[in-house]
Amino acid sequence: MPLPTVRSSFVSHQKLRFHYLSWTTNEAGSPIVLIHGLGSNAQVWRMVASRLVQAGLRPLAFDLRGHGQSSKPSTGYDIKTMADDLRGLVKNCLLEGPVLVGHSYGAMVALDYASRYTEGSEAPVGIVLIDGGMAQLDAFPGASWEGVQQVLTPPKHEGASVENFLAYLGSEERKWRPDEQAIEAILANYEITEDKTLKAHLPSERYTQAIESLWKFQTYACFDQLRCPVLMLPVTPINPPNFEERIHLELKKDAIQRARATIQDLHVSWLEDTVHDVLLHKPHEIAQEIIAFAGS
Repeated sequence: MPLPTVRSSFVSHQKLRFHYLSWTTNEAGSPIVLIHGLGSNAQVWRMVASRLVQAGLRPLAFDLRGHGQSSKPSTGYDIKTMADDLRGLVKNCLLEGPVLVGHSYGAMVALDYASRYTEGSEAPVGIVLIDGGMAQLDAFPGASWEGVQQVLTPPKHEGASVENFLAYLGSEERKWRPDEQAIEAILANYEITEDKTLKAHLPSERYTQAIESLWKFQTYACFDQLRCPVLMLPVTPINPPNFEERIHLELKKDAIQRARATIQDLHVSWLEDTVHDVLLHKPHEIAQEIIAFAGS
């Protein structure tokens, strides 16, 4: 089945220009706002969104500030500001009663948004948290800012040639090797210079600002404030999991126990044997979960 046509557009908010993708002009479809993770971009939702359109939904994916083709100010790389940005974009695009779907850091943005904006036309009717927005990092025994910074700072590919980066993505030691569509989305995290090297849209100092916001974010306090249904989609790693993956898995299990005791309308569905970049690895499964949740 051919993929639906994607439309690239821009909207202004707080003197900044935000880029977004939309897949349909069906104004009757329920709006689904797709929020990418840190250092990522709206393109990662392409394979998921095309399936949502076929189910009659109306997906839109925004580039957060500093990401993709959106404006890149020097400040505002914290969860609260990004959630405020998102609320302005939802309002400017006239998206009433959206379902917010966030991946990783984007799930934290969705959680913060839903915990503070509980009334009015911009209030979400539901949120989907994909392998994020569940745990509070400082609640894990022995956690420290230095340790979190080390774990969450990704490998640096700044200045790498496109050829070498593609070789890295397809290397045998990786648990998952992306297909052509996934590679296109991953490359959109970077500006490709004239000499065919990579330049990240989100510089390392702004990435660090965002991680610090994540470290300070009080996830469990947000649970108490939610007034809409919540779907959590945590990931279990491909076997055998490494040490870091095992720690993350235990952290998610503990967080979900806390969430079950606090969130009134909570649904949890584990995504088995996959990777954190599950949007690109298993887009069909993600889309099916969103479709079922939105339909309920």
